[in-house]
Amino acid sequence: MDVQSVKEKLVEHHRLTGQDPSSAVFFRDDLFLIWNGKPLEEHRLLCDYNMPTNATVSVAYKNKGGCFMVSISILCIIIMAVIGSFCTCGLSLLIVPLLLPLLFVLPLFCL
Repeated sequence: MDVQSVKEKLVEHHRLTGQDPSSAVFFRDDLFLIWNGKPLEEHRLLCDYNMPTNATVSVAYKNKGGCFMVSISILCIIIMAVIGSFCTCGLSLLIVPLLLPLLFVLPLFCL
């Protein structure tokens, strides 16, 4: 049996049982299998890893997103610096060049 079919069976089992209604629905691409501390590759068979018959394979989920809130916060700080520049004689605008790279780079890590 290959790793891909194991992942598909796990997703199907989760969909059919629905034991935890609070858990988010996940797809095959959102999880990966770990054995002996190493992730299993999808295109390989389980027998390629020389697992014993009673081996325990762990399932881990890929968590996506989360850093868009950080980007929105940075954008709010930049807007507040621009608004506050009238009171600070433009001194608050010194932080804008430091924050702009973060604003454009962080969303790339969320994809």
